[in-house]
Amino acid sequence: MVRLPPGGQSPDAESVTARYAWRRMTRADDQPSPGTESGPKTLLLIQCLDELVALLRTHVRAHPGGEHWAQWMSAAATDLRAGDFRGITKTLGASGGMGSFTDVVFSGETPESAHSEFDRLRSRAFRLADAIRRGATFE
Repeated sequence: MVRLPPGGQSPDAESVTARYAWRRMTRADDQPSPGTESGPKTLLLIQCLDELVALLRTHVRAHPGGEHWAQWMSAAATDLRAGDFRGITKTLGASGGMGSFTDVVFSGETPESAHSEFDRLRSRAFRLADAIRRGATFE
């Protein structure tokens, strides 16, 4: 259910810049916890984004855009901590197209374990953000 903000403007993909209280369902039959801003998936996403930021900053020399993407994901996590849906749209907006976050690959000097961890975290972040987006309701 979408309740329109004062002024009656509908929140669409382009106008989700206003702050809305939002909640997520962990499963279709779950009820959100009253008074909570962050559900379990959101908390997992914040943790995942924090780990991505740390990994990018550790290996920033291995990819020229590493610091840019570290700042981008850090900003998304900050939005999520504030209960702001822009953290979801920011995370999802990083994928697709040339030069996107999905194109980031560390150089050959980076240990293989870092490559694998980065790929795992990146995929998990996008899956969590997409699941939250699909289950979001605006009040």
